[in-house]
Amino acid sequence: RARFVRALREACRRPQLQLIVGLALFLLTIGGFMLVVKCAELLLSDEVRAQLHHVRAQAAAYGLSSSQPAAVGLISAWFLAVNPTLEELFWRIYLHDALTQLVCAKTSSRGGLGVLLATSALYASYHSSVLFVFLEAPVAVAMLFGLVGYGAFLQILADRIGVGAAILAHTGGDAVVIIGLTDAIWDFYR
Repeated sequence: RARFVRALREACRRPQLQLIVGLALFLLTIGGFMLVVKCAELLLSDEVRAQLHHVRAQAAAYGLSSSQPAAVGLISAWFLAVNPTLEELFWRIYLHDALTQLVCAKTSSRGGLGVLLATSALYASYHSSVLFVFLEAPVAVAMLFGLVGYGAFLQILADRIGVGAAILAHTGGDAVVIIGLTDAIWDFYR
């Protein structure tokens, strides 16, 4: 517990820099997503429509549909207000620190790249059940690999800038998920 508190205190250094970097990444994530979607629609319109139909059907199976706006609102609020903070504290602070301590106790190394990759792979695998439920398999596999990279990016961001920046960047990623989900449900983006 004391190690976690120490790691958390260290991760919260330079709050102004974390806020600036985090907000910039939040906005870049959302803007980048919208650009990618528009390009994908132009190049792969049939595939995008098929994927949206699949997401809409899966979301409805879990009670997320246009006839259940309160459920969609609740899941959206969770994803934007709670989820990024909980996940970043767990993956970037607690688990990364625990794996680093484990590696350091077993070897003479400081963890480094191995711990970064292990934490990122675990982060991605944690999300795999949702990916494979809501997305068709080829897209889910691609997203899984993307999440390994995104997890590594968030870890480096937390280490170099602070966990606050990683939380805001993660919030941008979760906002993209909510934009995609609500667009699949209500078709407002096109």
